[in-house]
Amino acid sequence: MKKLSKRFLTLAVACVMAMAMAVPAFADQANADIVYYTGVPGTHPYRYTTTKETNINKQIVLNAYCESAPVDGTPVTTWKYTGSDSQQWAGVGNVAITACYKPTNQYYSGNVISSDANPDVAINIYRSSTNSMPEVNLKNLIGNKFADVVITRNGTSYSVGPRAGIGTRYLQRTSSISNSGGGQYMRWGTTPSPFYAYDVPYNVFT
Repeated sequence: MKKLSKRFLTLAVACVMAMAMAVPAFADQANADIVYYTGVPGTHPYRYTTTKETNINKQIVLNAYCESAPVDGTPVTTWKYTGSDSQQWAGVGNVAITACYKPTNQYYSGNVISSDANPDVAINIYRSSTNSMPEVNLKNLIGNKFADVVITRNGTSYSVGPRAGIGTRYLQRTSSISNSGGGQYMRWGTTPSPFYAYDVPYNVFT
C-alpha cells in the first residue's frame, strides 16, 4: 500500500508541475509579437457573408468601414456587397504569421484574416478593460500580439484566444448601422454570429 501511495503522490506532483509549466507557455504565446507573415493577399480572395446567399447583389458581407483603403484602426462591420476590395479578405489558412516571445526567443505560428485592400492589416480584437464586448477593427500585423490577431475557424464561427483577462471571444454582429442596407457593428462577444466563407474565384461556399 505504501508503494502504491508513493506512486499516486509522484503522479500528482508530476501533474501539478506540468500544469504550472503550461500556464506560462500559454501566456508567452498570447503575448508573442508578430515578426513576419507569409502569403499573398489578393491572389485568392474570400468574402465572409452573413447567409449562404449566392446572389452577390443580395449578400451582406464582412466589411472594412472606410471610404478608401483600410488602415491601422479601421473598424470592421457588415455591409451590403459593393464590389470594393475592402470587402474581400485572405481567408483563414491563406496568410500565416510567425510571432516571437522575445524573453525566451520562442516562436509561434498561426492564421489571420488580412485585408485584400491592404495586406499589412488584419482583423484584430481591440481590448479594453472597460469594454466587455471589444471592438473588431483592423490592426497592423507586424508588432501586434499573437492572441489579438490569430483567428481560429470552427465551422461558421471565428474566434480569438484569451489574453489580458479576456477569455476566448467570437465575431458577433450587434446593433444595426443606420442607412447601411443591412450593415451591423461588429464586436468580440461570447455568442458567435455565423459567417460563411465565400471563395470568390470559384464562386462557392467553403
